Amino acid sequence: MSLTLNLKTYTYRQNIAGVSTYINSASNTVNGFSSLTATTTIGKPALGNRPASRSKTMWKLSLPVLAEDDSACGCTGEVIGTCDWLVEVRSDVRVPTSVLADGRLRMKDLIATSEFIASVDSHTQPTA
Repeated sequence: MSLTLNLKTYTYRQNIAGVSTYINSASNTVNGFSSLTATTTIGKPALGNRPASRSKTMWKLSLPVLAEDDSACGCTGEVIGTCDWLVEVRSDVRVPTSVLADGRLRMKDLIATSEFIASVDSHTQPTA
């Protein structure tokens, strides 16, 4: 199975200890491979003295930045930085699917706003 994100294909590799891993191996070097991971934990309702636990789903997209030329920053192909994207959803176990779907659609719309884009692309703090 694979996922395509912004025209880049991430191929499923493995699930170890509940972490599913996808890799985009389009880079010329292993250092440049981008990874996408996902974990999901199902919460439990309160029972007796045991408190309720929350369900959690987390996705992480890691984008390595490689030196394009030899320089003081690093040699060609060397990782000089990374950009990590984390998406985490936590909910009480009794939250209906309709609320989860509504929240997901709101986040989809948020990502398309100029405020979100500016906050990501140029680290501009959103204001009124």
